[in-house]
Amino acid sequence: MISAFTTRRLALMAAFASSLILAACGSGGGSGNGSTTVRALNLTTDLPTIDIYTGDTKQFSAVAADAVTPSTSIEANTYTMNVKSAGDGATLLTGSYSLTKDAHYTAVVWGRQTALRLTTLPEDEDTANITSSGNLRIRMFNATVDTGAVDVYLTTAAADLGESTATQSAVTSGALSGFREISSNTYRLRVTGSGDPTDVRLDIPSVTLSAQKYYTIVLTSEIGRAHV
Repeated sequence: MISAFTTRRLALMAAFASSLILAACGSGGGSGNGSTTVRALNLTTDLPTIDIYTGDTKQFSAVAADAVTPSTSIEANTYTMNVKSAGDGATLLTGSYSLTKDAHYTAVVWGRQTALRLTTLPEDEDTANITSSGNLRIRMFNATVDTGAVDVYLTTAAADLGESTATQSAVTSGALSGFREISSNTYRLRVTGSGDPTDVRLDIPSVTLSAQKYYTIVLTSEIGRAHV
């Protein structure tokens, strides 16, 4: 991890396969809307555990920092989602989110306690759309507030970034990139300031990506941690 400014450091919160089968463990009400499947990921920088509600119903309890919950099935609907520090009655974030019938989502809570964000990442990709049996598709989610736009490189270990093409370019704060198809391999992952390959914010020497999967790499500004 390389940075001149600690407030601009990045961590890598797991390259997780978005094609995972999400098991249902409950159902919604009886309005006939059908169900949707949701799991949660706590990427807050200063909340060790959080509770997540749909309206007044607690869906996820005491979600630890960096943890991905098991999935749960709820009624497809538009919800007011609320985030609280675990066991605390004060709402830290509230917003309206539409969850579609027969869809799968990861609800990512990120940012600082005083300025939380919640982003619902859709996860309904079909591996039949991957053009080659040896390929995978990968996208980036920039769950940072103060790093600015970044470029993400997946290269061989010794590749010179000045002579390399970014796998994803100019991924801004809160943005989810589109998928890019690449071959399965073990890559060196580096993140730089947008348009400046010398401004390295994160350097992970080895990330193995398997064929016939969809991956989402989540970047967070948590200082001092890097998880793969």
